[in-house]
Amino acid sequence: MEEAQTVRYQDCILGKVGAPKEWKQKALLQFMMMACSVPLTVTFNWFIHTPEVTWEQFASASYLYPLTFLLVACVRWLIANPLVDRIVKACITPRLDGMKKSLSISAINVFVMGTNVALLRMLILQGGLEGISWVGYLSTLPFSWAMSFVLSYFFINPFIKKLFVKQVVPRVETFDESWAVCHEKEAVRALSPLVVLADARARLTQRVACGSAAIRARARKLSSRVAGLVEAGFGKARAHKEAVFHDAAMRLPAAPPVLLGTGSRFALYSFATT
Repeated sequence: MEEAQTVRYQDCILGKVGAPKEWKQKALLQFMMMACSVPLTVTFNWFIHTPEVTWEQFASASYLYPLTFLLVACVRWLIANPLVDRIVKACITPRLDGMKKSLSISAINVFVMGTNVALLRMLILQGGLEGISWVGYLSTLPFSWAMSFVLSYFFINPFIKKLFVKQVVPRVETFDESWAVCHEKEAVRALSPLVVLADARARLTQRVACGSAAIRARARKLSSRVAGLVEAGFGKARAHKEAVFHDAAMRLPAAPPVLLGTGSRFALYSFATT
C-alpha cells in the first residue's frame, strides 16, 4: 500500500488499493476491519431476530459482541486466510485484475467467513449439532452473505483502508524504523564485549608472538656467546698445554747425560711436541 497519501473512496471500490504485503500490517488491517464489522453485524442481526427490542434484552445479549469477535478472529486467522490466499493465488490473480479482482476476493472472503462464523456461533449457542435447525441455518445464509458483502465492500473496506493508509501506515513505518534502530543499538551493545575480548585476544597473541621472537633471538645470541667462550677456553687450554710441554722439552737437553739418555730425551721431546 504505497499510495499512502492519495487514497480515495473510488480507489478502494475500483480495487486500486490492495492489501499490504507485510504480515504485521495485514494482520493489523484485518483486526481493524473486524473491530468495525463485528459490532455492526451483531447489532443488525440482534435487531432482526429480536421481537421486542428493549435495553434489558440488549444488555442480556451483550455477550455476543466479544464471543462473535473471538469467533471471527479465529476463523479469519486460522481458516479464512490460508484458504482464501490459496484460492486467490490459483484462480483470481492469474485471470482478473482491478475491480473484478477486488469483487471476487471480497465475495470469497464473505462466503468463507460468513458460513464458518454462523455455523460456529450456532454450535455454541444451541449446544451442539443436535440443537441446530439446519433449515433455518441454510435459509439465513444467502441474506447474511448479501448483507455482509454490501456492508464490507461499499462501507467498511473503504473507510478502514483510508484510515489505515493515512493514519496507521506512517506510524507503523516510524515504529519499524525506531525498532530497527533500537535493535541495532542492542546488537552493538551485545557485541561490544565480544569485540573488546577479540581485540584483547589479538593484542595478547601479538605480544606473545613478539615475546617469543625476542626470546628466540636472545637464546640464539646467548648460545653463540657460550659457544664462543667455550671455543676460546679450549683454545687457551691447548695453547697453555703446548707451551708447557715445549718449555719442558727445551729444558731436557741441559740435563746430565747420566740421568737421561739420548733415547729418553728424544722420547720426551717427541711426546711434548705431539
